[in-house]
Amino acid sequence: MMNATAIKVYEIFKNRFSEKEAETVVTYFEEKTADRVNQLAKTLAKQADIFTVREEVAGLKLEIANTKTEIIRWLIVTLTAFAALIVAVIKLT
Repeated sequence: MMNATAIKVYEIFKNRFSEKEAETVVTYFEEKTADRVNQLAKTLAKQADIFTVREEVAGLKLEIANTKTEIIRWLIVTLTAFAALIVAVIKLT
């Protein structure tokens, strides 16, 4: 389907070439334009995928930070219990 610009281009080519040649050139450019649009649409989908991955990475970073905090808490509890055990052993001897 030809838009206004394609019709103008067709008319210009028609004046210099045969009607069939002008139509072939305009069709060629329309197909190339459609191919490029499809290619760009695929690229945009990839960018959306990248955005999704970035969101997932941000979520994982938050989970890692929470896990790190939990490990530090358990380390403090374990060290306190171990210190209490050492104090109890020293008092018994």
